[in-house]
Amino acid sequence: MGLRAENDPSFYLYVLECADGTWYTGYTVDVAERVRAHNAGAGAKYTRSRLPVRLLAQAAYATKHEAMSAEFRFKRLSRAAKDDLLARARTAGFAEALAAGIEWIPHEERLRLEEEKANAEAEEARKAELRAYCERKGLKYEEKEAEYLAKQEAKRAAAKAKADAKAAKAAAKAGKNAPAEQPSEEKKDDDKE
Repeated sequence: MGLRAENDPSFYLYVLECADGTWYTGYTVDVAERVRAHNAGAGAKYTRSRLPVRLLAQAAYATKHEAMSAEFRFKRLSRAAKDDLLARARTAGFAEALAAGIEWIPHEERLRLEEEKANAEAEEARKAELRAYCERKGLKYEEKEAEYLAKQEAKRAAAKAKADAKAAKAAAKAGKNAPAEQPSEEKKDDDKE
């Protein structure tokens, strides 16, 4: 590794394509050296059996934390979202495409992520409301939270039981409409005796 100027980015997120078509994502301080290490079999265990690898994209970051955060966000995406991001990166640059955020995420994945975020926010609001209620009433939050979670689990179990009963009823109804089963040879022999 050579010397860097003070204002040069120090950490990089990189994406490699392995010989089997899979991708490997990591971070490093020297991308060229890291790619050489991977191809020499001294890189990650994942890439050792999938050589050679080739660099698909890289993005520079000022801190290790930023590079690792970008790596985490990239790894959470589906393959389709990663494909889309890398296609956009060819014109906009990988770091810029990754930093653009939700705009480059495919519609279905964006909806899933937005739903996860909304659910997490609703859960945090529910907990804050329960804490405030417990403080006003002089109750223990942990006990009320445990009661709430037990009720939620009971609701989930009841919903599952209802869905299972509905599925069993549908299967039974389908069985009634199915053609009568032909007796097996053993049953025919038993009837003769």
